[in-house]
Amino acid sequence: MKKNKRILSLVIAVLIITSCGTRHTIEQNTEILKIDPSKILKIDSIFSRYNDNTPGSAIAIIQDSEIVFMKSYGMADPKRKIPITPETKFLIGSNTKQFTCMAILLLEESGKLNINDPIRKYLPQLPNYADSITIQQLMQHTSGIIEYNPLLFLSGIKKHECELSNDDIFDLISKYPKTCYKPGDKFFYSNTAYILLSKIIEKVSLKTYSDFLHENIFVPLGMNNSKVVTSSDDYKGAAMGFNYITGYQPVNCTMITTGASGIITTLEDMCKWINNYSVNKLGLSDQLLVNKMETKGLLNNGDSTKYGLGLFIDNYCTQKVYWHGGNITGYTSNIIMFPKKKTSIIILSNNMDMIPYEHRFDVAKILYGNCKMPSNDLFQENEIRVEFKKKQSEFENKTIELNEFEGKYGIPGFTKHFEIIAINGRLVAKIDNLEFKLNQAFQDTYISEPMIFEFLRDGKNIITGISLSGEKFRNLELAKI
Repeated sequence: MKKNKRILSLVIAVLIITSCGTRHTIEQNTEILKIDPSKILKIDSIFSRYNDNTPGSAIAIIQDSEIVFMKSYGMADPKRKIPITPETKFLIGSNTKQFTCMAILLLEESGKLNINDPIRKYLPQLPNYADSITIQQLMQHTSGIIEYNPLLFLSGIKKHECELSNDDIFDLISKYPKTCYKPGDKFFYSNTAYILLSKIIEKVSLKTYSDFLHENIFVPLGMNNSKVVTSSDDYKGAAMGFNYITGYQPVNCTMITTGASGIITTLEDMCKWINNYSVNKLGLSDQLLVNKMETKGLLNNGDSTKYGLGLFIDNYCTQKVYWHGGNITGYTSNIIMFPKKKTSIIILSNNMDMIPYEHRFDVAKILYGNCKMPSNDLFQENEIRVEFKKKQSEFENKTIELNEFEGKYGIPGFTKHFEIIAINGRLVAKIDNLEFKLNQAFQDTYISEPMIFEFLRDGKNIITGISLSGEKFRNLELAKI
């Protein structure tokens, strides 16, 4: 009798384990396929490159606040054969900027700041120029703040970008006394601006950026699988990130900067965030906060930009769309919202192949037709091309004395500097063990891609410095030492 009871107990235990295991598998591989089957096949074809040996993507389509399509492709960890699911955690990179803007608006709603306040009111360590920059200009990428990347290089700090903290970047920005253009004059996409917003959130709320978002955004929206990275330990449990060179290569870059990036989340949680744009559950003002995020910024001359607060605002097939991308080492994320169609597309990927970065528009084509999306000049590259073309047409190539350009150029307080020398009738820029051969574009301006060296003169026509521009930064002034 006892033996029979033991056997019965074992059978029941096996059935329970099997049942739990089966239920878990079903949940982990949930697919929602409520759209036209022909469109499903077309979407599948977009992601057909992903399989059991590659990283991949998770995609959701929302219509009228209901998830009508949710499917995953590829592996969260190809080596261990762990598939991507709607519960897989991804870094979303610059899509974090939406959350940063909402946090600022929540603080404004509670009376703790005003987005028209000068940022130096909250960050007094910044140079004098910060008296002329508002919080809103940081949010709309019109502040003129220089990107930190070239400053990091010139500082001599022996840290890789993956090891930087917000404090490291704040210290660099605080040492450089100028903006790259007058605040409010231009749109120029800036991650540095959003790192400063993270600092303001912490200063005003007396909480960490992570805690403020958790308490005021993640918890109210039920985003239970979302968090802000504060250490390398927070990456545990997330999909493994990959870069694509000749094949997919795993990356190990545990960045902990916040504001411009820093959120780890899932497809399911991002659906909750996107649905909040339709019916806002945050703060006390119903749709007012969302409406502010969805309003285009204005420049000093009255022209509007294509950016609101944490969102690009554009047109696709004559329809207004709100969208944003995120691209951080090993991961991409993409959202696009069609407010009139009440439809949104979310794609999260654990690879930096630029193909998934454009997939949101590939899916949009399947839903609404093949329309060309206007290009967005994030870093004023088109403006530079137009300026170059004009100046080159006016340029008269004359014999010049190269020795007047020679010398050392740097930023006071920064360790490294460029040395400009003339070799065999041409200028060469040296720094560390690097050499850049300079090709003249027009008067006092030389190019060594991707950098532009514009030599500056004083009222006596004597060269006093260089205005340096490069990938993702403009008009970094180096003084002649």
